Amino acid sequence: MTTASLTHTQEISKLNTTTRLVLGTLLSLLSMGMFLLAFPPFAIWPLVLFAFVPMLVAQFRVMPAKYSSLASAITIGGWLGIFFQNIFDFNGSRVGMVWWMQGLPIIIGLITYLTDKSRRAFHEQTRYRWFVVEGAVAWIGLEYIRVLVFGTWGFVAHPLYQQAWLLQPISIVGIFGAGLLIIAINYSLALGVLRWFDTRFRWDDLPLVNAVSSRRWLGGTAVATTLWIALSLIQYAAIPENPETIRVASVQPGTNIEEILGQAATEAAQQAEWDTLFAQTRDAAAQGAQLVVWPEGAYLGEPQVEQAEALRALVAETGVYLAFGYVVQTPEGLRNESVLLTPQGAFSDVYGKTHPVFFAGETSISSGTYPVHETSLGIIGIPICYDLDFTDVSRIMAGQGAQLLAAPSNDWSGIAYHHYTHTVFRAIETRTAVVKSERAFNSSVVDGYGRILTHTATPEGSQALLVADVALGSANSPYIALGDWVGILCLIGFIFFMIYPEIVKRQQKKES
Repeated sequence: MTTASLTHTQEISKLNTTTRLVLGTLLSLLSMGMFLLAFPPFAIWPLVLFAFVPMLVAQFRVMPAKYSSLASAITIGGWLGIFFQNIFDFNGSRVGMVWWMQGLPIIIGLITYLTDKSRRAFHEQTRYRWFVVEGAVAWIGLEYIRVLVFGTWGFVAHPLYQQAWLLQPISIVGIFGAGLLIIAINYSLALGVLRWFDTRFRWDDLPLVNAVSSRRWLGGTAVATTLWIALSLIQYAAIPENPETIRVASVQPGTNIEEILGQAATEAAQQAEWDTLFAQTRDAAAQGAQLVVWPEGAYLGEPQVEQAEALRALVAETGVYLAFGYVVQTPEGLRNESVLLTPQGAFSDVYGKTHPVFFAGETSISSGTYPVHETSLGIIGIPICYDLDFTDVSRIMAGQGAQLLAAPSNDWSGIAYHHYTHTVFRAIETRTAVVKSERAFNSSVVDGYGRILTHTATPEGSQALLVADVALGSANSPYIALGDWVGILCLIGFIFFMIYPEIVKRQQKKES
């Protein structure tokens, strides 16, 4: 270090705690902003590859050591705070959001602040040997825990949902594998920036990042990224150019579920919705649709009994396969189910929703089996709405041969730009086509390579009829057999790094 740079460093060292907290907060807010811009509706996806970097610089260099975890608390709590507050905006009102959902981002911020307090000390003690590994497996391990409860909402891989050319290895490693690479890129870049910071500023007496280690991590991550892109492009180039297709239709009636469920308007609103669904189905058939999908809860009651003749007359007239959802209120709870009706008028085995939306009062008393239906079009499964936000239902159905997932759904305005994006990842993971039909806010058709053939996303709500020619999936991806193996390994790594810092601390006490 030259005399000039040494003098400069000594001057910078005199920055007081308040100034450092302000600078660290600004960097953390920058990371938060980049995450928000990376996700829909902005979808500036490259930001997710380095959004963590300012936060990590704030956490490990700018913030005073005793406040270091404030950086991650601001970024993660703030990002998830805004994200989930928008997600749980029910048709422009947060009235339906239970109190703990409203407070969840604050809770996450506090938990992050408390659990991250020892991270800086650990990495200083181990001279950043585990910096990239610990950061990556901890984040993905936590995502694996989250998928068991909330599904894949807010996963770091989601901003890439429109980049099918880049996502094909998900058919092997799942969404967790994509997330692991994204976090590794972030941490490797951050390690390089920390090294650069160390050559110019010394605000604390702490171990410097090793230049060789930093270059190795940057190089290793670059190699891993190159291999990922190469594999993805090879898989993408192998997509058949002129595959056999079937014509499908996603029906979005543009109706309001609150009106249908309302005491006074139930019968009239139900009939109005059915008139719309019947008319749209006839329109779809006129456009050549062979499979038509209606939304979740398209009927309140037992359609196989109460509306069997009307439905049979519709499919006989149009010649379509009709997949739809319905709900039945029982003393035991809500039966949220789906069924397939053939052009010959035969009802398939019923599927019961596996993942109820618990904060909306749903139960899951009819779930437990995962039927798929052999038809003249191909093998069809009918998961319901929230089921496709998790990784298990689509994998189980694809494992039984499902080539297309017809997904009845019932959403709200706050998730219009987000919900259909989940279908991209389920499609690539299992190599199945997905047709999502939603009541008013977002519907889509996605092929088995995650290419969005058509979609609509309207927070204000609208009526739509999406018709597309889609190739049936092969349902032969390695992921179907391997499952969430990357997520499980990262969970094990996360648990290890919860224990290992204490071992390091004890060893250093013995040595001293």
